[in-house]
Amino acid sequence: MSLPSRCDVAVLGGGLGGLLTAEALARAGASVVLIEAAKGPVAASERALGIVGLGWLDSPARLTSGLGERTARGLLAWSALAMQSLAATTARLDVPLHPTGSWRASLDAGESGEWAESSRLLKSWGLSEPRSASPDELTSIARGLHGAFFLPGDGVLEVGGLLKALRASFDSAGGTRSVQMSATLEERDGAPVVRLGEKILKCELAVVSAGVGAPEAHSFFRKCVYPVRIQAQRVTARVTPGSPPGTACPVIARHRFESWYRDSSTSLCFVGARWADQPEMGAGVTDDSRCSERVSARQDEFLSARLGVPMDAPRDRWSGIVSYTCDGLPLVGPLPGAPKVIALTGWSGWGLGLIARAVDEITSAMLGLPAPDGAGTPSWLQTRRLV
Repeated sequence: MSLPSRCDVAVLGGGLGGLLTAEALARAGASVVLIEAAKGPVAASERALGIVGLGWLDSPARLTSGLGERTARGLLAWSALAMQSLAATTARLDVPLHPTGSWRASLDAGESGEWAESSRLLKSWGLSEPRSASPDELTSIARGLHGAFFLPGDGVLEVGGLLKALRASFDSAGGTRSVQMSATLEERDGAPVVRLGEKILKCELAVVSAGVGAPEAHSFFRKCVYPVRIQAQRVTARVTPGSPPGTACPVIARHRFESWYRDSSTSLCFVGARWADQPEMGAGVTDDSRCSERVSARQDEFLSARLGVPMDAPRDRWSGIVSYTCDGLPLVGPLPGAPKVIALTGWSGWGLGLIARAVDEITSAMLGLPAPDGAGTPSWLQTRRLV
């Protein structure tokens, strides 16, 4: 399909956030151009394990300690709404979202205490009813755990299937997809203009959902968005007799530094141990074609010690580059001084628990509709907090 000279909305970034936004706007009748990168890292969502979990990188207790209870509660409530929205989208598109629940596991006594307090907070906020693992359940999850709490609302999404379905729905709604080597945003006469090499695309609004490509798309992101390499593996061999049997429920530990689940008796998916790459911990890396040997070694040691996986077990390894922000929270909403450019980036590799709500908020505003449930984007996600 040829690229038009103008459109209602240009969406920069073909990952989950960009596709959700573009598809929603196209279905509502807007003329939308979705611009995907022809070079650079693959969209992080293309390589995600698909764990959909309530909350953010830290436990509710740590979020409360760092952000205050009001903000922490708001972040968790936002996440709960996002998970509902994501479930509605997957149901509409007939994409599997398995309601497995998840175990939030503690690898040390300090984390165990934090999750005991987190369980109390989630119950008092009316957002979840976690329960503590029994001794038998704890043994089945992993070796040497100090505790675990089960969150019933979590699950596992087939992300690749959702991305494919969103592309098909966007195409059928009349959207235009364009693969470009580079795309940068300018402003002319108060409106965004996307420069695509020698071509110019005029639009009424632009959404930057380009992840680690955001700094290239607009100068605002150059000082607040940076890349981080996340590494994963899939073990395809049977574990040794006597090892923990595992569960199809995701296990999230050490504030999401380690997460895993078994999708069958012979397949174990794991992400984590980026802390082994000291001192940067993967920050600043943009090459997703290789894996860190130090991280691979620590992953193998973890799986051997905690889950009984043989060190020589066959496995597939891969890495993905995700976008972090300077304060650790995503960026959602208009840019300061450029209100027609909308940010939707900085998900730290864990956007499945927040991104759908962000899309609901920004697409409603673009279409002139009331904010979902009468609530707008919280101040702690809006871009002007960084000014």
